[in-house]
Amino acid sequence: MIADNSSDKKCREQISTYCKSEKITYISLPANPYTTGSLSHAAAINWVLQNYIIYKHPAYFGFIDHDIFPIEPFSIDIILNKQSVFGLLQQREQLWYLWAGFCFFNFSKYDCRKMDFMPGTVNGINLGTGGKNWDLVYSKLNREQSEFPVQTYKNLREGNVAQSDKLEIIGNWVHSFNGSYWM
Repeated sequence: MIADNSSDKKCREQISTYCKSEKITYISLPANPYTTGSLSHAAAINWVLQNYIIYKHPAYFGFIDHDIFPIEPFSIDIILNKQSVFGLLQQREQLWYLWAGFCFFNFSKYDCRKMDFMPGTVNGINLGTGGKNWDLVYSKLNREQSEFPVQTYKNLREGNVAQSDKLEIIGNWVHSFNGSYWM
């Protein structure tokens, strides 16, 4: 399923046309009040969760940014049959959570109506997109008993490079960082 949060009308039309031709569910998300990446991203995820996912009752669900691609076959059900979450681990002081751009959940393990992907503060610690789910999800899990993909970076050119000149490798996935040219 593609949830389209793009602000460019022409891009939305192209994405919608592609999804129809490939028989992929397409949702044109309503405009949200945020213009910064993290807040806009989180509002889009919250909308999809509250208006689509909770009504579908899938066995598993997750969120993958538009600029992240698998480089090998991948099956989330194998992992989520062993543990209730999987994704890119984020650590802020003693708290941990999964980044909302690459996270997966076992639907039956959580009250998804209460999930909130907005960035925020928990126990006085500022957490990024997805971190506000600490109390509901992550505080109840043993991080040491969970599997997470290894995260590495690869420069696309020599010398001192900006983030947009790197690839992030997340296990068997590649994140281009700059899929929407925000850098």
